[in-house]
Amino acid sequence: MKKETVIVIIGILLLASLLPISKADVLPDQYIEQNNVTTYKYLSENELIITFHLPELLQQQVITEIGEFTTLEIPNAGFIGKIGTPQLPAVTQFIAIPTFQLSVQTLDVHLMETRHIDRIYPMQGPDPDCDCGEDPVFYFDESAYQTDVTSPENLVELSDTGKLRDIPFIKIRFYPIQYNPFQKTAFIYDFITIKLTFASHEPLNVEPNYSEKPFYELYKNIFDNWQGFIEYTVFQQPASTLENGCDYLLITHQNYYDQAKQLADWKHTTGLMAKTINVSEIGTTFTQIQQYIKNAYETWTPRPSYVLLFGDAEFIPATYVYYTYTDLWYATVNGTD
Repeated sequence: MKKETVIVIIGILLLASLLPISKADVLPDQYIEQNNVTTYKYLSENELIITFHLPELLQQQVITEIGEFTTLEIPNAGFIGKIGTPQLPAVTQFIAIPTFQLSVQTLDVHLMETRHIDRIYPMQGPDPDCDCGEDPVFYFDESAYQTDVTSPENLVELSDTGKLRDIPFIKIRFYPIQYNPFQKTAFIYDFITIKLTFASHEPLNVEPNYSEKPFYELYKNIFDNWQGFIEYTVFQQPASTLENGCDYLLITHQNYYDQAKQLADWKHTTGLMAKTINVSEIGTTFTQIQQYIKNAYETWTPRPSYVLLFGDAEFIPATYVYYTYTDLWYATVNGTD
């Protein structure tokens, strides 16, 4: 957060859990959920089959300063590859899971086509921060294009587990295009099917009054298997130690307390329970403030869905990460954030 002479108001969103407290007494034999690239088929609460199907593969020729390359692109997908090496499409999905204890098995893959491609376009570096009048550097690792290795090695990768407001999740990446630059050959898969098997697990703890919390649509948009997940997962409400929580937590300095309190009063009129806290009550360092927010998240009822930091950096410190100041880490209170 850059220091300013004016009041700076930073809002932090603490994502809310929106789940039924228990699943149906009688589960369907199976449940199928589908988007434009992936089908999720629940066989039971511990078995999930995921099938990726290649929607479309776009191919174009690009002329560069060192010759002609071919680009391969899947609409709305990303890429993998080190800078200067072949840039290959990757489709990323985030799915909600009942436990981090799971195993993965590849059930089936279908090689649609083997295609001759002289050179796939290399991955480039990030765009420059400014228009300095200089031509951007074109990155090309010639040694990578002389390597007789097909990559990526695996068609599916599971990584980056975490929690989002009580809900465990995992990131799945599908790599439907493999490429051997030495043999100038691309292997194109149109179907990849895997099976996730979850270990036995306890019910997931979720907060009370979930249906009144925000972000229901956001959860549906983030987790591609959301409906199947809530159909096949058991939830319970944890015991809370405090009953004096709030929906909207404002943390401020004495200089701005009156203004923050006015905002809190207005939030009350909109239906949100709001609470105003002076940093003199909880501490002025990043660690002290972050621990206060974490404690509120873990013990209050209701626990905050929003946190507003009211004041500039000399009163509510920001952290310096990745070459910039940020307040993001105040909101990392769940799981391995």
